[in-house]
Amino acid sequence: MSLPHENTHICPKCGSKDIFVIDGHADAYDAGNNIPYDPTIFIYIPADRYICGACGCS
Repeated sequence: MSLPHENTHICPKCGSKDIFVIDGHADAYDAGNNIPYDPTIFIYIPADRYICGACGCS
């Protein structure tokens, strides 16, 4: 499933084109933008975040 921010780079809430992309990464101690895939062997999937600079919609 893809989000409106990701495909069009237009905020679905306010219509702004000021979209910030925060790349997914994994830091020590489970910090960062990631989703745990298999906690038994510590595999994480990076999750990119799309945030509107005008209204903060994410």
